[in-house]
Amino acid sequence: MGQIVNELPDIDTAIIDTAPTGGSAGRLWRLDDQKDYVGWLTSQPGDQVCQTGVRTGYRCEMYVGQPQRKWVNGAYVTLTPACTRDGSAAYAADDEGGPVFSWASAYGVNSHGMISSGMGTWDSSGTAATCVGYVPTGTILGAWGARMTAP
Repeated sequence: MGQIVNELPDIDTAIIDTAPTGGSAGRLWRLDDQKDYVGWLTSQPGDQVCQTGVRTGYRCEMYVGQPQRKWVNGAYVTLTPACTRDGSAAYAADDEGGPVFSWASAYGVNSHGMISSGMGTWDSSGTAATCVGYVPTGTILGAWGARMTAP
C-alpha cells in the first residue's frame, strides 16, 4: 500500500494505489517480472490463489480458508488465510506486503490482498507457517476510500 521508492529485482512486492480517484493501476512484481492488476476479487473459502514473498517465493495452489481475527502489532485485524495443501511453508518472516492474487491472463492478475502475517501451523523456530494471513484488497480499498482501476 502506498509508494514504492525503490524496486529491487530480488524482492517480491505489490502496490495498491489508494487515491480515491483511482489514479494509476496497481501492479505486482515477482522478482523482476511486473504484472498489472486487471481488477480485484473477494476470496471465498476453497478458492485457489497464488502468493509471492521475499522469503518463500512464488507459489500457487494455495487454498483460501475462513477469515479469522488475529492480534497483529497491537491490534485485532481480520485476516484471510491461504494455506498450502501439503503442509509446507507458505509464509516466512519478511514476506509481509507480498501480494496474494489469481491469474487473469498471461499479462495480468486479479488482486486478492496483501500478506500481513503467518497463520496455521508454525515451525519450531516460529519464523515459518503453513498459511499466509492476508488483508483482502476490498478491506484495503475501503479503509482508504479508494478504488482500483484497470491499466
